[in-house]
Amino acid sequence: MTLNLKELRELPPEVESLQKATADAAKNHANSAAFYRELNKASTWEGHGGEAARAGKEASARDHEAKAEDLRKAADDLERVHGESEDLAKRIGQIFDEAYAQPAVDINDVTNQVTAPSHTSYLKDEEAARIAKKVSEMQTKVGAVLAAGAALDADLARAIATATGTPVPDLSDGTPTRPGLDPRNAERRRNQSDAFKELFGRAPTTPADWATAAAMDPHSYDPKNKGAPPRIAVAKIEPSPGQGVLQNNFFIPSKDVIAPNPTKWPPRDLNAGDNRGFNPKSLPEDSRVSILVDYENGVIVARQNPSVNMTTGEAQAGIPEVSAVQKSDKSVLIYYNTADPFSVGGQNLAKDSYISVNGNLGIAPGPDGPRVGANMTWFPAFEANHMTPGGQWTPVLQEWPQIRDDAWGPLTGLAPPTHYIGDGSIPRSFTSIVPSNEFPHAVPLPPGPGTHVPPVMPALPPTISIPPALTPLGPPSDAPTIPVIDPIGQK
Repeated sequence: MTLNLKELRELPPEVESLQKATADAAKNHANSAAFYRELNKASTWEGHGGEAARAGKEASARDHEAKAEDLRKAADDLERVHGESEDLAKRIGQIFDEAYAQPAVDINDVTNQVTAPSHTSYLKDEEAARIAKKVSEMQTKVGAVLAAGAALDADLARAIATATGTPVPDLSDGTPTRPGLDPRNAERRRNQSDAFKELFGRAPTTPADWATAAAMDPHSYDPKNKGAPPRIAVAKIEPSPGQGVLQNNFFIPSKDVIAPNPTKWPPRDLNAGDNRGFNPKSLPEDSRVSILVDYENGVIVARQNPSVNMTTGEAQAGIPEVSAVQKSDKSVLIYYNTADPFSVGGQNLAKDSYISVNGNLGIAPGPDGPRVGANMTWFPAFEANHMTPGGQWTPVLQEWPQIRDDAWGPLTGLAPPTHYIGDGSIPRSFTSIVPSNEFPHAVPLPPGPGTHVPPVMPALPPTISIPPALTPLGPPSDAPTIPVIDPIGQK
């Protein structure tokens, strides 16, 4: 059963106490193992009885060591859960503070329901509407906290199972888990939490936090990537609370694709594809390139996963060139240019000649979540998936390769020209339209009988289009802030 707000606020000291007890138990078992080993060293008992006694002590030492290791792992997990529970309790406190601010609304911390005060019948329609809107907004925030609490509770259950040696709870019955996480993989969870902390200085707690943490994780887990790390670039933007997370994935549908190699005959190698179709819950590692926009935390994360040459066995990630700009309405425009590091002549030549995965993404907040428009190459496949603050994923925009979706896809779909998909007005809205310095000149009209107009008609003032100024994304350790720049001449 999902924990309520009251229980989540009271959880940190309970987890802290459990963590300390688990860490102490780990030390006790480690000391016991050392004690049995020292007894063995000091033993002078000879004969079969002595050998049996020493074997028994060694077995006891190994048992204590194994238990100490399990308890140490559980204590580490509980320490993380404790930190996350404190962060979550602070968020709940902030939600209550916001609820009490005018116009005040009520939150029941047992039923988790947000309601309007009972004495609102005398209010004017405008004020009543403000309160109704706040009730809806606060209920959404409560839902997001409860989803994070359910994931936290699941982590706590797994840590307790590790400590006690009982089976890991089966969470396949719909119990929420954090986006992008394998609940059985503590190492991945630690890596993602550490990556998130590097940028934000705190542990991830909400579904949006964990989606971003998964994208920022500098490790590869898919065996086909042979342990080669991804390349990650990050930038901060102005947040737009309530818009959730938009994950934009560029993936190769087929199992493999042809990669030219003029140094051999036939002149080609095979590169690994992603071997999948559209999936609104796909993880950041399930694509060649993933660009995530987290409107809750205010961050853009671009991740290029390793390219794998299946012929030679090499695995290496290319360097994504990604830049962005934001408008005051919180819309963002992202330019990207990524290439296979094994491309003929190298990835820089491929990107300079636009035989690469390149284009732009325009993302605009909306009442029902972000809208997307893009200008992109004909290959690979593309999907934009939206996650609500409560953790629900839905597809927003999908584009299958229009020329070929098989092994020949890159050779037929990466070359210019590009094409628009989705709401093309979004990326175009970032272009400034300004008057030209040229003086308007008159346009002569052809003479004719019965003409009652002047012999010349003034032309409209000439204009020029200026593309937006973009800021490159940087490493997570030195993430730039994307400036807010509104275009000139656009409504």
